[in-house]
Amino acid sequence: ALLGLALGLLLVLATPVRSATLSVRTEDASTVPLLPTVVRILIVTSVGSATVWCSTNVLSDDTPRVTEPAPAEANPADDGTVRETAARRPTPFRVYIPLDEDGQPTNDYVYLPRPFYDALAKQAAATPDSERGFQIVSADYEGQLTRRVDDESLNVSALTATYRIMTFAAGAEIVLPLRRAQTSVTALQLDGLPVSINWDAEANSITVNADQPGEHRLEVFMQPRMQSDEVTAGIELAVPAAARARLSLSHPGDVPELRFPSAIGSVTRRLEIGETQVELGAVSRLAIQWPLPKAEPKMPTELSADQYVWLQVRPTSVLVEARVTFRTSGAPIRVVQMRVDPRLNPLPLDEDSPVVDQRVTEGDPRQMRLLLDRDYEREVSLRLQFLWEPAAGEAEFHSLSLPRISPVVKQVGRYWLAASLPTGMVTSEPVDDAIEPLDPDSFAASWGEANSSPTLAFALAGMDVPISLPLRRQATPILADQQLDISINARVMELTYRAQLNAVSLDRFQYRFDVPRGLEIQSAIVRSDVTQRVRPALDGEGHLTIFLSERLRGEAVIQLVGTLPTPLGKTFETPSIRLLDVSTAGHRTRVYRQSDVSVQSQPAMEFAADSAVAWHAKLGRMVLDWVAPADQTSEADDAAEAVQTKTPNA
Repeated sequence: ALLGLALGLLLVLATPVRSATLSVRTEDASTVPLLPTVVRILIVTSVGSATVWCSTNVLSDDTPRVTEPAPAEANPADDGTVRETAARRPTPFRVYIPLDEDGQPTNDYVYLPRPFYDALAKQAAATPDSERGFQIVSADYEGQLTRRVDDESLNVSALTATYRIMTFAAGAEIVLPLRRAQTSVTALQLDGLPVSINWDAEANSITVNADQPGEHRLEVFMQPRMQSDEVTAGIELAVPAAARARLSLSHPGDVPELRFPSAIGSVTRRLEIGETQVELGAVSRLAIQWPLPKAEPKMPTELSADQYVWLQVRPTSVLVEARVTFRTSGAPIRVVQMRVDPRLNPLPLDEDSPVVDQRVTEGDPRQMRLLLDRDYEREVSLRLQFLWEPAAGEAEFHSLSLPRISPVVKQVGRYWLAASLPTGMVTSEPVDDAIEPLDPDSFAASWGEANSSPTLAFALAGMDVPISLPLRRQATPILADQQLDISINARVMELTYRAQLNAVSLDRFQYRFDVPRGLEIQSAIVRSDVTQRVRPALDGEGHLTIFLSERLRGEAVIQLVGTLPTPLGKTFETPSIRLLDVSTAGHRTRVYRQSDVSVQSQPAMEFAADSAVAWHAKLGRMVLDWVAPADQTSEADDAAEAVQTKTPNA
C-alpha cells in the first residue's frame, strides 16, 4: 500500500501541467491526456494507493462502458468467441487523485483519461434532469457497540446513517434499499426535519420525497437486528451505494477483533479511545462481525470452602485480606465466585495468583467471577485483598460494621475472622452465640506466614453473622520531666518552667497547669515538629490553660515564663508550676538570687548531686537545688522547700 501511494504521488508530481490538463505515459509509450473534473460520485478508490483504479463493472448499471479492440498480437489460433470476449471486456481506466503528505486529497478534483471523461460527459448530456432522479454523494454511518447488562454479550445498540443526496427534479423520490428484516428504522430526518417512514409493500425499501432539487441531508436512525452462528455474531444490512461511504464505530476498549467483510477500504482502530474508523467504499452491503467468546467453564455444584479474613485496621483505612480454599467432590474447579460487600474495593492480584481473569458485577453484594489458570482436581487456595475506606464525609472510622465476604459454595466449613488494631486504639468484643472468641495465636498459626498475631480473633457460625466493633482511642500516658528555675531579685521573682513530654496525644489541643496565684505569664511556647506560640488563660484560682493551634506529634517541650512579686522580709513556700493529667518522671526546682537580695532556705538544703555550678550569669547565685522523685506531688515539694528573703546590709 505504501509503495502504491509513493508511486501515485510520484506520477502526479512528475507529470507536466499544461493549463488544466495532465498527461501520463502509458505502457505503450503513448500519451493519454487527463482532464480535471468533479466526478467523485462515480469513483471507487482502492486502499492505500495514490493511483485509483476505476473499473466499469463495479459502477452503477447505467455507467458508460468503453471498450477497446483486442491486442494485435493475439494468438491467431483463438476462435472468434475468444476474440469477441476480449474486445468487449470493460477497460479499467486509471484515475488520479492528488494527495498531500498526509495522504489526503489536495482539492475537489480527480483526473480522468480523455475517453472515460468523454463517455461520462456524453451520457450526462443525453439524460434529461427529470430522469436522473437522485444520486447519493456520500454516506456516513455512526454506530455504538455495547455490552448487554444481562449477559455482557456485544450488541450494536444504535446505528445512524447520514446521506448527502443530490436530487435533479422537484418532488424527486429518494429510495433507500433498507430491509425491515435486517433493521428497524426508528426515525427519519430530511434536512433536519422529521419525515414519515414509508416502507414498500415487501418492506424492502423506504421512500422519501424531496420537494426541491439540489443537495439534501437525509438521516436514518436504526436499530439493527443481530445475526449469529456458532462462531460469529454481528449485523448485515442492505444499504444504498455511495461514492464515499465511511463507518465510525464506538465500542468497549476490550472488544475482540472486529471484522468488516463488506468494506473495500482501510480500517483504523484506536482501542485507547474505543473507536474504529472504516472506509467502506461504494458498497451496497454493510456488515460488522466479531467472534463469539468460547463457552466459559461452569462452576462445579459440589463445592465447599474454608475462609480466613484478617482486617488490618488503621484510623483512616482498613486493609482486608481473605484467604479462601475451595474444595470439590465432583468436577474439577476452573471458575469460582465470591460475594463481596460493595464498600470493599478490590486490589490487584498477586503475580503468582492462579486467577487469570476477574470479572466484577456491581450490586449489593458485588459479584466477583474468578477464572483460574487451569483445572484443579481437588482444591485451590486464593488470596484476595480489598481496601475499605470511611464513608463520604467521615475522616476516620469510629466503629466497624464488618463487611461481608463469602464464597459461593454449597457448604462452608471454617470461617475465622481476625482484626489487628493500631497502638492506642481499643474495642470491645462482640457478645453473640454465633461468635466464638479465638486465641489470636491460633489464628496466626492457621493463617500461615504471619509475622505477628492479630489483636482479636473469632470463629463465626456462618457467613451471614453480623459483627460490629466499636473503636475508641486509648489515652496515651504522657510522661513529663519538669524543671522550674526561679531567679529572685528585690522586686520580682522570675519563673522559667520547662516540661519535656515523652509522648503526645494527637487529639489533645490544650494542657492545664497548677500555678501560683498572682503569676503573670510573659510567654508560652510549645516545641514539637513545629514551634508554636500558644495562648495562655489564667482563671485567677491558680490554674493555667494553654491552647494549641496545631496537633503535636511525638515528643514535645512546653516552656512558660512568668513573674511574681518578691515578698521581702518574709518566709514563703517555694513557688511551683506543675503540669496536670500526666505522669511525672521528675520535678526539679532551682532557686537563684540576684546581688540585691539575700535568700535563705529553711531548713538548709544541700545542692543536688548533679549541680554543675552554683552561679549563673543571668539567674544569679544558686541557693536551692531540689529534685523530687518521680510521681511525687507538688505538695510534698512545697513542704520541703521554704525560703526567707531580706534586703542586703548597707
